[in-house]
Amino acid sequence: MRIAKAVVFDFNGTLLFDSNENIEAWGIAYSHFSGKTPEKSTLLGMMGMTNPLCAKYIDPESDDERVEAISSYKERVYKDLVIDNGLDLAPCSREFILALRERGIRCFIGSSAPSGNFMWYIPHFSLDQLFQRDDIYYGRDDLPSKPAPDLYNLILRENGIRREDAICFEDSPNGLRSALSARFNRTYQICESKEMCPQIEGTILTSWKEALENIDSIITLD
Repeated sequence: MRIAKAVVFDFNGTLLFDSNENIEAWGIAYSHFSGKTPEKSTLLGMMGMTNPLCAKYIDPESDDERVEAISSYKERVYKDLVIDNGLDLAPCSREFILALRERGIRCFIGSSAPSGNFMWYIPHFSLDQLFQRDDIYYGRDDLPSKPAPDLYNLILRENGIRREDAICFEDSPNGLRSALSARFNRTYQICESKEMCPQIEGTILTSWKEALENIDSIITLD
């Protein structure tokens, strides 16, 4: 029996069910900077991408200064929504990560979120009690955005982990395509609703409660 050596998690929409807050914040930013009301399908299509790429969706002609202005505005709105709505990590996700660590499995985060967000996420959600600080990857605007697999490939390469020994948890179509392209042994889809993240072929739709209840089968590899 072969057990996974590493589990890589997306963060937003996967460990933190904040898709509604992200969509609302991007919608407000979109209207503020373009003067137009975006279709919800447009906002859903932006999920999983980096802020600079999302800013380009709002204003394709944006220079670096405007991209930063759009991104900063969106994140201020988003943070207020997260605080006002009292969000915490998704139910049973914290217990699932602790159970992995008890089994000696390394846990990573691979997120498209900017550095400023994680400077707040880490203390606010006590992520340093679940992950080693160096095992949280974020703010890598130097890499192609999801759905490209570059961030996940970097995590595996820098930590000497073979992709066949690792599994990944994602939520959005862009994130799932990224994980599938990185060729993890197995990719699971976790999200708060099917509307937010329609299922992509080749993944398993579940919940953190189900994941915790079936942890031994999840970490047992083919």
